[in-house]
Formats: sequence, structure tokens, C-alpha cells
Amino acid sequence: RTPWQRTHWRSIATAYGGSPFFLYYKDELELFYTKHYDLLFDYNLQIVRTLLRLMRCPDPIRLTDGYVAQYPLDLRDALQPKLARADNYPYRLTKPYYQVFEDKFGYVPNLSFLDLLFNMGPDAVNYLKTCYQECEKIDHSLYE
Repeated sequence: RTPWQRTHWRSIATAYGGSPFFLYYKDELELFYTKHYDLLFDYNLQIVRTLLRLMRCPDPIRLTDGYVAQYPLDLRDALQPKLARADNYPYRLTKPYYQVFEDKFGYVPNLSFLDLLFNMGPDAVNYLKTCYQECEKIDHSLYE
């Protein structure tokens, strides 16, 4: 019942309005904060597909009929800013890029995809590819 979408969009616009690529992506993303969705799943699926399209990435999303508990390389919880600050965090994206509030808070790894998109634009894909190659080198069995 609360206008969470409007509140979120205002926060995003305030935080990233001065970022290099906000103006390029804001119109398509703002739609997700004005349109009503009956199910959060539908909302999440559409926004992820839109972000993939904006980044000119193929849509690798395949829906299952049920919950799949384990994947060979499960990165669902990899982007967590609080965990990423730890030196031993295996999925820490350490390659710095410009961030709007870096002068105030320092570089914050693993902040969010929107942060990466608004600050790096189309180069976000290359950044993620580089980081993924680093993640492939990790012995993931140590973290299971």
C-alpha cells in the first residue's frame, strides 16, 4: 500500500542524477517505478531482461518448473556490498571504476548493477566479463 516504487525511483534519481550515464538509461528504467505489477516475480524478471537488453547481452534466462537448489557456479548472492568489503570475500569485484560518491565514501565494491550501469554505461559489460574471468579462477569448493 505504500508507494515503494516512487520512493525507490526518487532515491535512485537523487543518487545517480549526476552520474555519467543516468540520462541515457533513466527513461526506460523509470517505467519500472511507475507501472503496477501484480507479482514481484514479474517485476524482477522484466527489469532483469531490460537491463540485459540495455547492455546488449543475450537473454540467458530460462525459467524452471520448480526451485533448483544448487548450480555448479551459483552467484545469486555474490553481489553483496557488506560482504565484499572483507579481504577474503571470493567474489569481490576489486577492479575500481568511477562512482558518484567515491570522494565521500571511497570505492565500494559490489555495490549494485545500477551503480555500475549509471557510472560505466556500455563499458559495464566489459567490466563484468573481466570480473567473471577472475571468478572462474576461484576454487569454489572452498566456499560451499
